[in-house]
Amino acid sequence: MARGWQSGQVLFAAGFLLYALVLIVQTRGLVRESRLFPLMVMVPLAVLLLLQAVGSVNRRVGRWLAISGSVVDLSRLGIQVSGGDGEERASAREVLAATTWVVAFVILMYLLGFYWTAFLYTLILMRVHGRIGLIASAIAAAALTGFAYVVFAKIMYIPLHEGWLQRLLQ
Repeated sequence: MARGWQSGQVLFAAGFLLYALVLIVQTRGLVRESRLFPLMVMVPLAVLLLLQAVGSVNRRVGRWLAISGSVVDLSRLGIQVSGGDGEERASAREVLAATTWVVAFVILMYLLGFYWTAFLYTLILMRVHGRIGLIASAIAAAALTGFAYVVFAKIMYIPLHEGWLQRLLQ
């Protein structure tokens, strides 16, 4: 058994890795524009899951991951997870809070579209969880949104989702 991981966590990571790999393979039949976004999400996810799995089995890799800072600190988002030695678990309230952020993102994406959602979500997340000032949060959110617009709309000519409200106003 992997050190620091319960069998359920190992099975979940293995299943999620398999899911990511299946999605990567399934994109082969898609045109370039349709294939790009799933690959941008699934390839890094697969690499991170693989590193996490190897790091949980191999102590040297696990120490390298912890030293390099590539282990994400989810406690800033209100989620407590086991660091390998402890047996901490996320409470139902913490899981609900994290799930609410994801559901809010999906609803905002449907209503407002990608660019407005990226701006608002980044702004609110930085203010609430990062405790960063309003001006700095707004500048970072605008920079992120502007970067996404330039990369997707101007350089790669990939139209991103327009929200229901945006289509209604046109």
